[in-house]
Order: sequence, then structure tokens, then C-alpha cells
Amino acid sequence: MMAVLLYVQDLVKQHLMLAVRAEMEELKEQIKQLTVKNQQLEYENNILRGAASTDVLASLDNTMPDLDHNNGS
Repeated sequence: MMAVLLYVQDLVKQHLMLAVRAEMEELKEQIKQLTVKNQQLEYENNILRGAASTDVLASLDNTMPDLDHNNGS
């Protein structure tokens, strides 16, 4: 009986490890995609800020939400 219990525990552990690995791979891919998207947006932002007048930039800085405060950190 003990051998069967250990066998079942090993099967459960293997299944959980496979599920965790699969989830990690998905998260790694999402991180890669978000990193690329972030780089694209930063590039576009730099171009737009370079073309904007100082008055426009000043008004943006005054109206920008505090993103660090809003994300719960």
C-alpha cells in the first residue's frame, strides 16, 4: 500500500512540475513580447517628445498620472 501511495505522489509531483514548467515558458514568452512592445513604445515616445514643443511637453508632465503609484507598488 505504501508503494502505491509513493507512486501516486511521484505522479502528482511530475504532473505539477510539468505544469509549472509549461506556465514558466508561457510567462517567459509574454515577458519577451512585452519587452519588445515596451521598446517600441519608448522609441515612439522619444520621437514624439522630440517633435513636441516645450509648452506641450510641460502640459504633459503636469497631467501625467503617477504610474508607479497606480500600479500598487
